[in-house]
Amino acid sequence: LAARSQASGVALSTLLVSGSGKRKKGHFASDLAGALNAPPSPVGVAFNPYEDDMEKERAALAAKLKGGGVSSVWLQFGVRLEDLDRELLWLRASFPSLELVGSVFLPTKKLIAQQKFRPWNGVALSDEYLSGPEAAERVTRQLLAVYAKHDVRPLVEAPGVRTAKDLAVVSRLFGEPAPPAKKRRL
Repeated sequence: LAARSQASGVALSTLLVSGSGKRKKGHFASDLAGALNAPPSPVGVAFNPYEDDMEKERAALAAKLKGGGVSSVWLQFGVRLEDLDRELLWLRASFPSLELVGSVFLPTKKLIAQQKFRPWNGVALSDEYLSGPEAAERVTRQLLAVYAKHDVRPLVEAPGVRTAKDLAVVSRLFGEPAPPAKKRRL
């Protein structure tokens, strides 16, 4: 894959994730990431700036970074912006050379309904965000401002951009004009 990536000019990276929740013994992603010192492609690891026990989350991140082969940290999605800002200050002070990638959800009715009914583990959403697409879009813009302040590259996550309507939401969030919709043949 790395050779194919170089030949095509497309940069690949690998994100090591082991899930969330309580662990009995060890932490595979931490152990593997911590052992890497010269991976064939860039490796990223996950970090949740919204954990209840941030000392434990910070220690887990430090273990993942100990081998020196990790080049990026990928942030869990959430909108507790004060927590996010605090943890980004810590990340930038502690690991200034790491690339930071921040998750962004499309604030659609479908996603909001899904998160109200069965929220994903570790995702920290406010009542304001869950109150509807307009409020969620406003909060997402505030999230993007925090990302910009700390030089975090946004990544639009699941379910992703699937329709022209989704693309219009992304365009509004990032302050760009939406591309014209394709005309349908009858």
